[in-house]
Amino acid sequence: MIELDVISGFLGAGKTTLANMLLKRYLDAGERPVFIVNEFGEVDTDAALIRSEGFTAIELAGGCVCCSLRVNLGLSLREIIETFLPTKIVFETSGIFVYDQFENVLRDDFLKDRCRVRRTVAVADSLNIRRCTTLAGSFIENQMKNASVIVLSKLERFFGDVDDLVCDIKAIAPKAAVIACRWDEPGFLDAFLSAGQEEGRIYVNGHGHAHFDAVTVDVESMGQADCDQFIAWLMSGEAGEFLRVKGAMRVDGKKYRLDIAGEDVMLSPARGSEPSRLTFIGRGFSQESVMGLLEGKLC
Repeated sequence: MIELDVISGFLGAGKTTLANMLLKRYLDAGERPVFIVNEFGEVDTDAALIRSEGFTAIELAGGCVCCSLRVNLGLSLREIIETFLPTKIVFETSGIFVYDQFENVLRDDFLKDRCRVRRTVAVADSLNIRRCTTLAGSFIENQMKNASVIVLSKLERFFGDVDDLVCDIKAIAPKAAVIACRWDEPGFLDAFLSAGQEEGRIYVNGHGHAHFDAVTVDVESMGQADCDQFIAWLMSGEAGEFLRVKGAMRVDGKKYRLDIAGEDVMLSPARGSEPSRLTFIGRGFSQESVMGLLEGKLC
């Protein structure tokens, strides 16, 4: 069975760089990898870059997989399989890729018996993710929600709060593994390849590639006393080690944003449109223990 890696992400996020790293690893392991790129437009710059590194690269230019290129992709996959006999296929999507439509391509009678998606990857540009979400929110959200692995790029140039970005990502895609490591660090690619085997894990730069758990839950309204008790339990460590908590919750009928980073706790007014939902990052807790805290009891 041929394994596919589907790499999505907005324009300039770093998809081709990641694909190149992955192709080299596969080649070193004795695999026969093929790279397919869905260019938005007519210029096959990404395919040309990969070819310059010595890999087989095929471009699908001038369209988007979710519409005009759907038939072309199915035919191209069949031709690639018959011509090159690959063991791995790395497919880089256009920036406006919608994953739901891609699944239909693989239901083809020929393809469904010969290839399967190994991992779906969304590359998130740490420098521009919020701007990109504003420009193409529905596409970015679709890519993240359907990703088994989300990789933060350009962290070597990012000087903001990485945990804050991770919380925002986990609120959108709670089941995805998140890689928050610099790509030039030893072990990054190993962390990437092992990610997704355990649902929801986070691989964090600066912690020896430590693995953290993440839980995102919807929150019911509570009174001020219950809110104070809930935060006290979080800080006590009795229910686990909570390194970061972020999101919105309703307290005494008003919407507040809760932000906990280590020992720092902030509860500030939030927009009424924000969903009442909290994301928890840390170790030693579960969905059940978090729900227990919210219901006013320790599990």
